[in-house]
Amino acid sequence: MKKIILLGAVTVLAFSCKKEEAKDQVKEQANNDYTSSTDQAISDVLWQDIQKQSDEASQSEGVAVRSCGTMTLNPIGSFPTTLTIDFGTAGCIGNDGRFRKGKIVTVLSGPWRDSGTVVTINPDNYSVDGYKVSGTKTIENKGRINGNLTYDVDVTNGQIIYPTGDTATRDSDVTYEWIAGESTTFMSHGTAGILDDIYLIRGNYTGVDRNGLPYTANTTTDIRKELSCKWPVSGGLDITPQGLPTRSVDFGNGTCDDDATVTVNNFTIAFDMQ
Repeated sequence: MKKIILLGAVTVLAFSCKKEEAKDQVKEQANNDYTSSTDQAISDVLWQDIQKQSDEASQSEGVAVRSCGTMTLNPIGSFPTTLTIDFGTAGCIGNDGRFRKGKIVTVLSGPWRDSGTVVTINPDNYSVDGYKVSGTKTIENKGRINGNLTYDVDVTNGQIIYPTGDTATRDSDVTYEWIAGESTTFMSHGTAGILDDIYLIRGNYTGVDRNGLPYTANTTTDIRKELSCKWPVSGGLDITPQGLPTRSVDFGNGTCDDDATVTVNNFTIAFDMQ
């Protein structure tokens, strides 16, 4: 009888240990879920790309720069004006190799470089490389801070629908500091006068990732965005999914590539920003 009782106790203990191990594995998997980090990075790339399309088109006054879309300004030569970039329902491939469909509709209260100008950007049934983007991006020129033109940039009701059908949302309140390229324009240097623009980005974000998990994020090191590159080239931010440890994202050391890393619980993995 004692042997049977002892055997039963050992069995219960072993079963209990297995349950605890399973719980630990589930917890560890949750802690090491990088979905919020990758969704945040992909959303950044897509929304910055939309801004770049509008920026290039408006600075060139509607002249085709690298975009394959049809550009119209209405009215021409006065403000406020509406800039529409129409990539068509069938879509087209731009000189940057990206496939776009739909429209980007931008309303400018004045020139990009004028203090007080407000620019409102709305994607209209718009997608790039199969990622559908919706929401509103609002940009306000705040004048010069530390000698550099500075912009308040907000995304509201931002949504990304992935080619797989998954959905992620993101709102943001960030500042863009224009640190290089202001002295050149499309009119003075052609395309090079736009592609030499460099911004430092800092601020805060909230979102819900593809798994339905809410998260918050804030920049820890200014994110460097060069218009000649479709990805952030350096900088970092901390992302905290609800109920999980903070993830630290590093966009690199200045090289133009889609490589980034995310670290959580002293464990680092690399991922592509798409």
